[in-house]
Amino acid sequence: MILLVSRAAVSQGVIDGVVRETGMELRQANAVPDATVVLGDSPCRVAVVDSGLLETNPKAIDRLLYEVPSAVPIFPNLAVCGQERLVSEIKAALRRGEKESQRAHDHARRELRSSLKDSVTAFLLTCDLALQVPDLPNEAGRRILLLHDLAMKMRDLLEIEVGQAASA
Repeated sequence: MILLVSRAAVSQGVIDGVVRETGMELRQANAVPDATVVLGDSPCRVAVVDSGLLETNPKAIDRLLYEVPSAVPIFPNLAVCGQERLVSEIKAALRRGEKESQRAHDHARRELRSSLKDSVTAFLLTCDLALQVPDLPNEAGRRILLLHDLAMKMRDLLEIEVGQAASA
């Protein structure tokens, strides 16, 4: 969904064009405090805030953007901005949002993989040390070897995913 915040009247033709060109619902608010009410619980992907509001009420806009963290903000001058330019800026904001989201997912995936690799390495070392215990019962040794083999498979899977990610 697109949030449009502007005191200036935006023509229905422009609104219809934006909806048609982006394929997204557009909700309009006439003031920054009204914007969160207009949004309700709907996820907002782009917040179009008239640049005039940015100059007159920057704190309220900061609060709005804080309350809608998933929205990529753009600040066109809607008094002079035509439909084509507005659609172009919204599409660019959507692409930026997608790229930022993908980077965040990739970073989280790398962090999780790194954490798992560290845990698997510690688990393998523990198994190796346990197998060196003198007079270890055979049944305990077999179970530790089974755990060791499972940890090796996990490590190999993590290595394969790292290799695939690096080649992508």
